[in-house]
Amino acid sequence: MILATIILMSLVWDFLSRLRQETIVLEHQFRLYALRDALREQVMQGSVKSDNWVFQYLDSSIAKLISQLSTVSFWRVLSMMLFYPRNPRTKVGLEHLAREMKKPHNAPLLKIYIHYMAELGFFLTKRHSVLRYALLSFGQLIRAQSWTREKYRQAKALLTAAPETSTLAEFCS
Repeated sequence: MILATIILMSLVWDFLSRLRQETIVLEHQFRLYALRDALREQVMQGSVKSDNWVFQYLDSSIAKLISQLSTVSFWRVLSMMLFYPRNPRTKVGLEHLAREMKKPHNAPLLKIYIHYMAELGFFLTKRHSVLRYALLSFGQLIRAQSWTREKYRQAKALLTAAPETSTLAEFCS
């Protein structure tokens, strides 16, 4: 009887965990839809031109991330961090994007991009909340908080440039 109860509780726990993950993905998809709408509103207001490649990159990348969000996880980002930083095309694309974002006429797009990166960070920390606390505790234990924060920033930037979740490679050749 106890064994049956343990198995049943495990099944319920697993179901609730999966439901929570699906809810987190759905919540952040809606937040990304709202961000994409805010980006498009900038075009309608005339503060951004629709033929600006940075606008097109953000619009298409947000749409791509929305469709791929259920596959984004800490483990996938970790594997990206191992391989993509060595990819010169990704590095050049991010540098080119950073230069474009510094231009005054792209200021509204910079705000959207910062919000885009923040949303990626919120998603990762909410999806892997237990892992986040473990990494923070480990970072404090070995006194590597700044290193951990820097790697986290790099992970978010990489997600905005990786071919799986972004269209940056199409705009920066």
